[in-house]
Amino acid sequence: MDASFPGLDLPDDKQSGSNPAGYRVLARKYRPQSFDALIGQEALVRTLRNAIASGRIHHGYMLTGVRGVGKTTTARLIARALNYIGPDGSGEATVGPTDDCPVCQAIAEGRHVDVIEMDAASNTGVDDMREVIDSARYAPTEARYKVYIIDEVHMLSKSAFNALLKTLEEPPPSVIFIFATTEIRKVPVTVLSRCMRFDLRRVPAELLIDHFKAIAEAETVAVEDEALALVARAADGSVRDGLSLLDQAIALGDGKNVSVDEVRSMLGLADRQLIFDLMDAVISAKPDEALATYGTLHNAGAEALTVIQDMLELTHFITRVSLVPTASKGADVPEAEATRATMLAERLGMPALTRIWQILMAGLGEVQQAPQPHMAAEMVILRLCHAAGLPDPSDLVKKLKTEQGANAAATAGAAGTPGAGGSASAGSSAPSANQNLPRPANQTSALQPSAPPSGIPQTGTPQTGTTQPSMPSVGTGQSAAGATAALASQPTAMPTLSPAPAAVAAMAPATAKQAAAKPAAAVAANPAPEPAPETTPVVPSPAADQTADQATEQHQVPDFEAALHILGQQGSLLAKEELIFDARLVRFDQGHIKIQDNAGVKPELTHKLAKALREATGEPWIVELVDEPGAPPIRERKRQEAQAERDEVAQHPVVAAVLSSFPKANIVDIKNLNQPALDGIPVAESLSSDASDDVPFDPEDPGFDDELHDF
Repeated sequence: MDASFPGLDLPDDKQSGSNPAGYRVLARKYRPQSFDALIGQEALVRTLRNAIASGRIHHGYMLTGVRGVGKTTTARLIARALNYIGPDGSGEATVGPTDDCPVCQAIAEGRHVDVIEMDAASNTGVDDMREVIDSARYAPTEARYKVYIIDEVHMLSKSAFNALLKTLEEPPPSVIFIFATTEIRKVPVTVLSRCMRFDLRRVPAELLIDHFKAIAEAETVAVEDEALALVARAADGSVRDGLSLLDQAIALGDGKNVSVDEVRSMLGLADRQLIFDLMDAVISAKPDEALATYGTLHNAGAEALTVIQDMLELTHFITRVSLVPTASKGADVPEAEATRATMLAERLGMPALTRIWQILMAGLGEVQQAPQPHMAAEMVILRLCHAAGLPDPSDLVKKLKTEQGANAAATAGAAGTPGAGGSASAGSSAPSANQNLPRPANQTSALQPSAPPSGIPQTGTPQTGTTQPSMPSVGTGQSAAGATAALASQPTAMPTLSPAPAAVAAMAPATAKQAAAKPAAAVAANPAPEPAPETTPVVPSPAADQTADQATEQHQVPDFEAALHILGQQGSLLAKEELIFDARLVRFDQGHIKIQDNAGVKPELTHKLAKALREATGEPWIVELVDEPGAPPIRERKRQEAQAERDEVAQHPVVAAVLSSFPKANIVDIKNLNQPALDGIPVAESLSSDASDDVPFDPEDPGFDDELHDF
């Protein structure tokens, strides 16, 4: 085992220093030979170690995970650990090294007769499974267990799965099945329920970098750290994929040194710093610099699709850094990239990052389908530059609200200040130009007196193109009181039309001139109008506050039963009944419901409940399934309450006497006699009105049992 990286098993030829005749790829050369060499699967290794050490050996194992994480390798390690007999043949199953066992060596070389490896993609039929079933009846030849390793088990046909079920459920004591698959959803649940399932996780990039560095040192190849980070990122959690890429990178160079530029060229990746430059130009709304940077990437050999994907990855990284600053401190993130990502995150907010992500996602499909991906990528970049120059929608909304508030304040200020003709002492009591506009009753305008002087004709005409309601005709001899009464007789639902400030300013001089042109006698003959009554401010009544409180409380859902009632009102009656029967409530809060995760509650039921509550209350709701114990379902709780109520009633002396006198009698239902009936008549009164005192009580009557049952 290499001292530079514990857990790395060196091949035999490396340990002995000999040169084999044929070259073996790194993925096969450094395949783990013990559980210690498995990286990134600590939970799996710990479970298998404890099971083997305690003798709790299961007859079926299901290994699932993405390609290259060690499913087949783990299956072989299990077969070697269970069949370990030691150099003298007296050993027991072990979780330690198995190099000194001839049986284990034969299993590692794939030549042991009791360990059968099958490829389900090539043996998919029921006849292949019949051969497995027939051979499983015989005891192993020389090993302790006969182990069947079936790779890509999801490729088996439905009939093959069905043929295997009985043997898988009750296999012979010396037979163990180990299945490996990358598509666990395609495996029938009847097979999964008979196996011990292990999910092999993706290996983190940090572990992959350390693992590849140890292998590079064992191969005496100098690989730059950034190149290892690129290989680990491209591996996407797969050890085998990463080793294949590392093997290719070593072959691309001189076999002794691997640079980051060679790896980037091999992977077809764009220069990372140029991607940052492109993003900087895009968010700065500089299309010339953005197109020039993209042209540099294109001329360097970067594909258009790769550039868009790298921009998507960078947007995701900047968003993570913006919300979680520690995300820039990963082992696979170079210092220069972390610094630039932090700077971009400080410049961009979540709305801008979301908009960039959406544009890039839409552009990704366009680049994939376009006959000229280069042009499509340029259009996406230009679209991003154009969007960066647009104002933020939230800023527009705030600006609009500010302008509306300013206009409302200006209008309110103009309405609260008397106009040029509003003062009786000024002598300008002539009607203004907007006096003929309709106005609701009991509403006065600050731009004119509340009642026009008598004797002044109403010469104003409605504006052209405006539909005016019918107005009473006001003659020259009509008094101001009559005009006011005529206006007051109009419906109060008439619209209020206020002139614009500019129109008010234009009308004020004209009104003053008209007042000056009137004879003094005519003005003196007309008494000054009485001042308009002061407007009393409207104070909200307690009833209005109570209505507002009710409007606020109507969005509150008091309990889980009310939530299910809302679900039924939305039309999902079947989902409501299923939740009533099966849902075990863990916690209920406003906007958040936790339900115990069990087989009866499907995820789609929680989605329907959250959607119904969101539509009913107008607020977001989260309904999640958690691995915590919950309360009994509503149906079970109500049944328990009803049973407890029956037990309590049965303890009543009268009821107990009836039940003891009539062994076949039982309590069917319990009714509250004080509860009003549907028609408003109490149940006790309706029962007394229906009962007849003339009918004698005869227990021997054949219909007595039926009557008692109805009671």
